Amino acid sequence: PVVVMLQGRLPRVEGVALDTTVLLFGLSLSLIIGVVFGLLPAGGGGGKSESTLTSGSRGAGRGRRVSLLSTLSAAQVAGSVVLLIGAGLLMRSFGALQSVDPGFDPENLVTMAVSLSGTDRDTEEVIQFYRELTGVIESTPGVSAAAAVNALPISGGDSNGTVTIEGRPFEAGEAPNASFRRITPGYFPTVGTPIVHGRDFNETDGRDVMVTIINESMARALWPDPADAVGARIKVGPPDYEPWLTVVGVAGDVRNVGLDAEPRFATYEPHAQRPWSTMSVVYRTEGDPSAVTPVIRERIREAGGDIPVYDFATLNERIAESLRPRRIAMLLTISFALLALVTAAIGVYGVLSYSVSQRAPELGVRMALGAGGDRVMRTVARQAVSMIGTGLLVGLVLASLLGGALESMLHGVGRYDLATFVGVPILLALVGAVACWIPARRASRIDPAMS
Repeated sequence: PVVVMLQGRLPRVEGVALDTTVLLFGLSLSLIIGVVFGLLPAGGGGGKSESTLTSGSRGAGRGRRVSLLSTLSAAQVAGSVVLLIGAGLLMRSFGALQSVDPGFDPENLVTMAVSLSGTDRDTEEVIQFYRELTGVIESTPGVSAAAAVNALPISGGDSNGTVTIEGRPFEAGEAPNASFRRITPGYFPTVGTPIVHGRDFNETDGRDVMVTIINESMARALWPDPADAVGARIKVGPPDYEPWLTVVGVAGDVRNVGLDAEPRFATYEPHAQRPWSTMSVVYRTEGDPSAVTPVIRERIREAGGDIPVYDFATLNERIAESLRPRRIAMLLTISFALLALVTAAIGVYGVLSYSVSQRAPELGVRMALGAGGDRVMRTVARQAVSMIGTGLLVGLVLASLLGGALESMLHGVGRYDLATFVGVPILLALVGAVACWIPARRASRIDPAMS
């Protein structure tokens, strides 16, 4: 049932099965922990007969037991602090990622894969096929624009080559790398990426002079003024084999690898200049993409016969898929943190309740001597503050030391994020206060005559 519930939410969940070794290990560990922690409270009373114990030794034994339980409860608080800070950092990081500008507008932007690999089409036929295919899609009612690209943004990886700039030799090993993509005219307006300098590609590019468009990060880093990049000639790849490409435009930065990766140097070439047989088509709909996609499938089938067209998805879906590992890690950490928080609260409540029951005679005497209920409540509260405060301090130190383990998973949030490191202690203090209130209230109502 769990596997069925998680299908579509957890990658490769279909391959999950119950492992006998893991099951036996878990049962054995649970048994050992249960026995050890069950015997610990009883350890203080063993080895002596009731007849040899004085009331003082009984009180000392109870005190040691309460002290041990308080230490264990403080350890629970410390563990919950570490998990809650980890969960808080992951939550804030995930929120920061969702607010990142990807460099394009994903709303109502649909993608699909098309492959001509294995066909006997020559270069001109491949160019013509994608020109006609994007035209068919663009003419579909409900579609405002369509284009094709060999590698989608947020794809998780890029093909890269060494950059050569005409008249500007680099020192050995210092030449930068840039990714390269093939796109059809209209790609940038379709995805919503602006051309900040120069111009976009047109249908005649690549026939007489080979051209390219670079991204803004590359233009800003390699030219004093990004606009100066327009007109320059570059190569991307082995300089002895690659042709010179004239830069005709500078496009806005796109997070081609992922939302958590800063834009790298990127170049684009017209598809007709050096065509690829396998491409991804992107089209923007004027309304709900699900209403248009079936019509496009049918029109492609009618126009292209048995050409394989597959992997329909919106860019928002692809972004969500790229964030899935982070989302799963965040949700798991939050689940464990909440469980640890509840366990710590129950531990604090249990230790204080046990302490109050064991100290009932003492507290009754105090009240008989004139101590008010408020004073007795403060006595119990001091024990709670000591327990929770120790756990908080240890937990904060551990979280600071272990924060480096999460650093690679954080984006836009530091490992010592102030809001998280302040918010978690406040949350635990509030939970501790609630857990402390009932035992403290009970202590304040002890009847001196009955104790």
